[in-house]
Amino acid sequence: MAAKQMEEPWLRFGGEDGPATVDPTVKTENISSDTMEATALGLKNLNRVIDMLPSATTQLGEDFSLMQETYKTILTHRRNWFNAVSLLVGGVMENRTLGGRGSESFTRVPRDKQREAVKFLSENAFTTPRNLLQPAIINRFKYYGVADDVMSQQKTLMESLLSARRFKLLMDGEVLDAETAYTALQFLSDVQNGIWAELKEKQPAVDVLRRGLQRGYLEHLKQELSPKEGAPAIISVGEETILAANSRATDFRGVARHALKELAGQITEAQTRVQEPTTRVHLADCQREIELILSTKK
Repeated sequence: MAAKQMEEPWLRFGGEDGPATVDPTVKTENISSDTMEATALGLKNLNRVIDMLPSATTQLGEDFSLMQETYKTILTHRRNWFNAVSLLVGGVMENRTLGGRGSESFTRVPRDKQREAVKFLSENAFTTPRNLLQPAIINRFKYYGVADDVMSQQKTLMESLLSARRFKLLMDGEVLDAETAYTALQFLSDVQNGIWAELKEKQPAVDVLRRGLQRGYLEHLKQELSPKEGAPAIISVGEETILAANSRATDFRGVARHALKELAGQITEAQTRVQEPTTRVHLADCQREIELILSTKK
């Protein structure tokens, strides 16, 4: 990148401004040109060292405060890696060009790359990280809410992924080139299939963290379909006001209702194959919640 800048001095790459908030090439958590590959390698390294956490952070006669602090640092890195991957969805890459020099200032992340990012998050960010919830680690410094930090990160990432701003970015891509765009319908379908992947199993069984995530998914769609009155979210960068986003100004409502109807049918079919009692109760509750969401008049 530095070489290109030297050869073409009129070309400036994205920085800390409005466009930088949606540009997946503006990063601090890694220096790779492939965010997903860098994150995958980071997760592998985490898996290699997590078992060493007790021995590496404690000494005879000491408490477990350093261990707890290190654990939180690991979670922070993990959160930053996944946030970086999420920027690929609806992402806009900036090349700062001057008139008569170069072409467009902004290009969109290709659809296949966006879908790959959703798949990556479904398989890595939204699954239950057993290695981070080992009794040998957690039981040394937590007696209550043992998975709260992990569940909170998953919920926050999901809500960011399904935010009004994200749907606005996807709509922009469709406006500019409908044939190659990653549509809101495709996107929400991919996210939903990932979060509810257990429904496709021979004998569906949903663990406790996944049950929480699935309930959170329904609650988020419910809130977006019936938003409280108020001004849309606005982000200001310097003197520039950007990204005023409101779900009502996008295709969200239509695709969300369609996705929920699809989900209700999948749950009905999956219930015939469920053996695990808590999963059966959970799915029945989710199905009822979907019925209530779709019956609400707004």
